[in-house]
Amino acid sequence: MLDVNLTFSRPGFSLSAAFTLHAGGITVLRGDSGSGKTTLADLLSGATVPQKGRIVSDNDVWFDSDSHINLPTQSRGIGFVFQSHRLFPNLTVEENIRFPVLFGKRKPLLAFDELVELLGIEKLLARRPATLSGGESQRAALARALMGAEKLLIFDEPLASLDPKRRETFMAYIQAAEKRIGIPVLYITHSERETERLASRLLYIEDGVISDKTADASYRDNISLSRRTFQ
Repeated sequence: MLDVNLTFSRPGFSLSAAFTLHAGGITVLRGDSGSGKTTLADLLSGATVPQKGRIVSDNDVWFDSDSHINLPTQSRGIGFVFQSHRLFPNLTVEENIRFPVLFGKRKPLLAFDELVELLGIEKLLARRPATLSGGESQRAALARALMGAEKLLIFDEPLASLDPKRRETFMAYIQAAEKRIGIPVLYITHSERETERLASRLLYIEDGVISDKTADASYRDNISLSRRTFQ
């Protein structure tokens, strides 16, 4: 569980967030470009520091403005998947995937062999990122994120560069992975299609203000119809 209650501002923009992320299901954060989605991800990760508030993962305090606590990014146990895959070009796929454990001292929630089988990347392990297709590269990036995710897994617009067929395939991998790891998952997007397919809970951000849309009747009806379509 991740409890978030914070405020942040910079010239021309302010953000206020108060919500809890639970394990089990995917929380989708949806909003237009410039609404503050990536800023929120940076605040959760420690890349950006809030002016005030608290971020607590179970009983582990990541940030507390009153107590002057601010854990560095590498100590928060977060796995990230971005639109740009950010694989290390000089390493093989296997070396990229193992990097969070070998150099970040992370304790993965899935065994390496289980992860490789889950994502179907056995034949990619000896290759380097430059030889991968877009879909292959994104699966490798997901595997590396899963190896580093101890407390939270964040997806920040991960499918924007993929064609529609690859997007559907990758969303299936995300759903399968979420069922195995047992930690909160935050999926950031502006896509209605990805929201319908993935969201167990929907947070909507507009001009830096976050609201919980999960209880909205029209949202529930759309999710129900979408999931019947894919069964």
